[in-house]
Formats: sequence, structure tokens, C-alpha cells
Amino acid sequence: MRLIAAKTKRVEIPNDPDKGFVTIRNLSLEEVARIDAKYFEISESGVNMKNYADREADFVRACLTGWGNLFDESGRELKFNPKNVEKASAFAVDVGDDDGYTRFFAWINKERDTFAEEVEAKEQVAEKN
Repeated sequence: MRLIAAKTKRVEIPNDPDKGFVTIRNLSLEEVARIDAKYFEISESGVNMKNYADREADFVRACLTGWGNLFDESGRELKFNPKNVEKASAFAVDVGDDDGYTRFFAWINKERDTFAEEVEAKEQVAEKN
């Protein structure tokens, strides 16, 4: 039996004059389930989600493995570290559609979901071969 190599993807930040990018990794089903378990309550009345922003941040912390060309308000490049990941939560990304800007963490989570779908599709094709 062999471990499966982590799947990562470099994602360019849209409409960024600094050509910023992030590197994300695909999370395993177990990692997703562990994060979700912290924020969903199941009761007789149904399923309730609590603290959506914290859940979103936990997903970002889990999937984000690096970045480049991100700068603070004084123009200094932000090194990739936990403190600066938290600082970057205040960023906004110009996604270039009718929605205009979206929060950095929300954008990363959207990219994480898209990447997970890409990985799943490739795995399904590989299973057929």
C-alpha cells in the first residue's frame, strides 16, 4: 500500500496588478468532515450551522500551502506564515463579474471547491481506465 501524494494547485488571483497567486491543496474527505463536525449541530429540529466565518477560516488554514506577490498596506511583501494568513483575511479579490469584489477567504474556498471537483473528475476517469 502506498500513500497518495497531495494534490496541489497554483491559482492566480484574478485582476491583480501584482500578479498574486495562492497555492492550495485538495483536502481529504476526512479533513473536510473534521472541519464540518466542529460547526454543524444535528438535533431533532434539523441541522444548524454555527460560526460560518470560523468554518471558512479553518478551511483556508487547512488548504492554503503558500502564496506569492501579496503585499501589506505599506507595500512590503507578506511572507506566508500563520500570522499573515490571518492578516490576509482582510483582503478583497476583484473576481471580475457582477459581484465585483469578494473576501479573500471566500474566494480561496470557492477555488478549493472547484479544485476538489477537478480532482474528483480526474479520479473518476482514472478508475474507468
